[in-house]
Amino acid sequence: MGPGPLPQPDTSDLSIGLIAALPAEARCLTDQVIDLDTPVQINHQLVCLTCGMGAERAHQAAQRLLALDIKALVSWGTAGALIREFRSGDLFIPDIIYSARVDTYIPDSDWRRRIIEALGRTSVTIRTGPLAETTNILTSARQKSDLHTKTGASATDMETSAIIKSAHAAGLPCIAIRSIVDEAHMALPEKVLKYTNAYGKPDLLRLLVGIFCAPRQISHLYQLSRAMKAATRTLMTVARETNETLMYQY
Repeated sequence: MGPGPLPQPDTSDLSIGLIAALPAEARCLTDQVIDLDTPVQINHQLVCLTCGMGAERAHQAAQRLLALDIKALVSWGTAGALIREFRSGDLFIPDIIYSARVDTYIPDSDWRRRIIEALGRTSVTIRTGPLAETTNILTSARQKSDLHTKTGASATDMETSAIIKSAHAAGLPCIAIRSIVDEAHMALPEKVLKYTNAYGKPDLLRLLVGIFCAPRQISHLYQLSRAMKAATRTLMTVARETNETLMYQY
């Protein structure tokens, strides 16, 4: 016999399904152990699924949460800046989302407004604007500039488009809550990304060898580490300053 079914949260009172790509993003919501690809009940109304990076994983996660009869979806986590005005740790609440296929999706405007109002009393810098899907991590300033020129977007991630597409197909509201990690001018350490899996966990041996062969990437790794800390601090503030449904009303 194979393993039994994965544990499921109590669905009697759930209202919001939240999808995060990385455990580091999901841990901003809770002190619980974050199991991968498994619904984790954060409170009696919010359930989180950590799916790994990429549109296909995000799509599968959305379908899994929709099967729990939730009322709304959240794309939660981090994003990369495409314009110089955005800084690491800025909170990005996009008002329009472009897929890689140039489809356009509009997040729920009232829900966005309530999130922005709830965080207005904090020190968090809140940004709005278009979010563009990318099918791979952008590692150079040139790649980011090219995507901005092509789409006019202010920031990018790999999952939100798939999540909001699933929500719209199901007739449910959806928003994205994203904290900026890498700024538009920042180069990302390609060796680190090459030896890191979809959940952000590195293969340490291969990573050390890669850095040894390209020592200049150490400074990029340090920049990325600091930027990620700023981004997660912002997500923790969002979790602390909003209610159990992340300001969703139904």
